[in-house]
Amino acid sequence: MVQVRPHHLALLVILTVALHALQVAYVTSETAESVAGDGGRSASSAATHVRRAAGTSVGQSGTAVGGRPQLLIVTATQPAPCTTAHGDHVIQLSLKNKLQYATLHGYAVWPSTELLSPWDLGGQWNKVALLSVLMEPRRADGGGGGAYEGEWLLWMDDDAIVVDMRFTFPFAAYDAAGVDLVMWGDERMTYVDNNSEGINTGIMLLRVSDWSRALLAEWTRIASSAVRESLSNHDQGGLVHLLHHAPERWRAKTLLERNFTMNGHWPEYAGRFVRGSRSLRGAVWGSDGPPFIVHFSGCQMCRGHSFNGTWTEAGVEDCRLAFMEAFTYADDEVLERIGLHHLRLGQMSVWSKCASGNTLQIECLRADFLSKLRNRTRVEMSAIDECGRRAPSEALASCLGYRTLSQKKLCVIASD
Repeated sequence: MVQVRPHHLALLVILTVALHALQVAYVTSETAESVAGDGGRSASSAATHVRRAAGTSVGQSGTAVGGRPQLLIVTATQPAPCTTAHGDHVIQLSLKNKLQYATLHGYAVWPSTELLSPWDLGGQWNKVALLSVLMEPRRADGGGGGAYEGEWLLWMDDDAIVVDMRFTFPFAAYDAAGVDLVMWGDERMTYVDNNSEGINTGIMLLRVSDWSRALLAEWTRIASSAVRESLSNHDQGGLVHLLHHAPERWRAKTLLERNFTMNGHWPEYAGRFVRGSRSLRGAVWGSDGPPFIVHFSGCQMCRGHSFNGTWTEAGVEDCRLAFMEAFTYADDEVLERIGLHHLRLGQMSVWSKCASGNTLQIECLRADFLSKLRNRTRVEMSAIDECGRRAPSEALASCLGYRTLSQKKLCVIASD
């Protein structure tokens, strides 16, 4: 066993604290005094401006000025394997979903498993550190920064997926309204009641700007202040604290988006998707169209408790089944471009032939089976013929890859 001397331990503590101080300084430097005069326009006026110009935008180019992706989707998951039976599979599919959406629209993805700070910015606060680092401008001396030089960052929790693959943000409307931060939220709960449930930071759209850097810097400071002890909902409570206590600085460029479903609550959509249809089984919040994003918040499918916080297998399974339904619905919007679709929602098997709407054609299935059987037989006969030409009968078994070969054994092999 290795013994740690007291002076070694003291040195380790000093170095760790110094590293932590450097991390905090890195994500907060050069932003504290920017955007001093950004207040003045109310969030309601910004929201009204966006409503006039917004709408479902399909197929817009995802390329910004200079050829860079207009949007970078940022997500993160724990570096260790999941503790549930299907957790790693769910995380894999969630990342696949984000990559496919980005590919369709010319965006980019930044998946992360790094913990940028072991203390104040750990857990849910890690997103604040990661977004700060990605938004750091390129330094003139070439000493860092500039990881992303596009226009927008979209943070998505690892348990959130895009469902409406055709939808894109109304960026032009946000530009016209001078909006730099977009997320789902309720204005009264946020600005009046100081309720940490008034927003959800699991999905946030941030413009790459000095204003956003200043916001992230202030958000980071809360993580290391005494205020944190009074907050609920971790980083989410910290952002509500900023919006509530300094609305003159942050409200004008913040839009609490309610024009489309940016953060759909998964239980409201479970069982409502119809394969191949743009209409749900019953409207949710007045709309029967597919939500843009569904968030499986509270499920913790990687770590193992259900949406209501109880550690039960049944709760985790309910979450997983709803996730698979939404994922395969969204996946079909991508697969249809190459002539594939899932046999049914919730299952990963895909089919490219013999499907007409939601039914399978029996004659097509029969012909497909016979075709596969003929192809298999043709391959095996070709192998036997080739070995017959190359080797005498006593060496036929070796040619086919077997030690010995009898008529009975050959029949068994052929029947597999």
